[in-house]
Parts: sequence; C-alpha cells; structure tokens
Amino acid sequence: MLFGAITLGLLSVIFEDPLTAIASAPLNAHLAMAYVVICSTMIAYLFWFNGIQKLGAGRASVFFNFVPVFSMIIALLTGQTLNIWQLLGTVLVMLGVMSSGGFFKIKSTPLMVKHCTK
Repeated sequence: MLFGAITLGLLSVIFEDPLTAIASAPLNAHLAMAYVVICSTMIAYLFWFNGIQKLGAGRASVFFNFVPVFSMIIALLTGQTLNIWQLLGTVLVMLGVMSSGGFFKIKSTPLMVKHCTK
C-alpha cells in the first residue's frame, strides 16, 4: 500500500496539479474523502485484523467473500435497483460461507471405491 501511494502521489504531481484540485474541491468532496479514509480504510482494516487475531487467518479469510455482498447492500441503500443475478450471487456467497463455517454439512460420497485384493 505504501509503494502504491508513493507511485500514485508521484504520478499525480507529474500529470495533474493536486494542490489546485484540493483547494478548489467543494466541502462535500473533502467530507467524502475523510469518510473513505477513516471508515473504509482505517476502521475496516482494524476490524479485519482483529477478526484474524480472534478467529485465525483460515477462518477469517472465508468472511472476505462478503465484500461483494456488502457492496451490493450499499448500492441498494444509495437507490440502485438489484437484479436477479446479484440476488443469486448473494445467496451463493451466503451458502458458501455457511458451509465452510460448519453451519451445515455437505455430505460427499466417493465417486469410485476400488478394493485391492491380491
């Protein structure tokens, strides 16, 4: 993240005039940026690393699959309409997380059993 920030910072200085853009941006743009920095970056990563610490990396990584589900919920809250594919994807993500979390067992049978006899 640090190298990405440095690279993007250098590119913005080369191709844009960032100080003029920041000074001329309206107040709601600054508030939106503050929200993204505080909530989406700092708080989200703190919660994520806290979850990894409490659950372990293997169990916590399963919940990373909820990112598109929460993105869809935020889109819904901002007034966008959902289609059937988004709802179907949400159901599949929920079922996948629940099955990997041990909420229900999926019974699997071996495809072929071969007995060795000599």
